[in-house]
Amino acid sequence: MNKPIIDKALNLKLANHDPDLARDVLHMLCTMLPNDIQTIETTLKQQDFIAAKNAVHKLQGAICYCGVPRLQDAISNLGKSLHQKEYAKIEEQMKILKDEAAHLTAVVLPFVRDIP
Repeated sequence: MNKPIIDKALNLKLANHDPDLARDVLHMLCTMLPNDIQTIETTLKQQDFIAAKNAVHKLQGAICYCGVPRLQDAISNLGKSLHQKEYAKIEEQMKILKDEAAHLTAVVLPFVRDIP
């Protein structure tokens, strides 16, 4: 993917140019990601696709305010597959989502320290 893990300018813009809020939003996202991803995985394993769609929708809502384009693409693709009932694509898309979440978490701590 050519998009950045964190779009710093977008992150700051979405936080109304408040660097403290920009930092807090990313930190909160990284804090909640493991639980939200676990919820999605659990609902998918149970083949409860309605609950999975709801969990994906909730996470999409949080991600859209953070300026994290790669993670946003990953969750969007998963949501589209669920909506279109393209269940064969879901396992690969979950792997991509988990990989992007791991990449984001790995860069967030250094990034939040760099916000003025």
